[in-house]
Amino acid sequence: MRILCVLGQHNHGDPERGNGYEFTNFLPAFRRLGHEVLHFDNRNRDLYNGYAELNRSLLETIERERPHLVFAVQNSFEIWVETWQLILRSGLVATVNWTTDD
Repeated sequence: MRILCVLGQHNHGDPERGNGYEFTNFLPAFRRLGHEVLHFDNRNRDLYNGYAELNRSLLETIERERPHLVFAVQNSFEIWVETWQLILRSGLVATVNWTTDD
């Protein structure tokens, strides 16, 4: 299965804080289970010029890569409800959003 992991690589999107828990644990675990894993960083603010660009880029990535599953860990509202609705309506991919409480 091809899994697109939508989560930050670094703690709080800051490389100086080291790799984040989700990046460090989920990606290797999915790979050990035999899945092809792709990463989309939704926490690094330097990659996108605002949330609109991040959401467009996510949709483009899903269209281009055609994952079977989008596994997301959101910090807050960076991926809009409207984006999730477009993803779900496309019928291209299943979605899982893992939420935490710190």
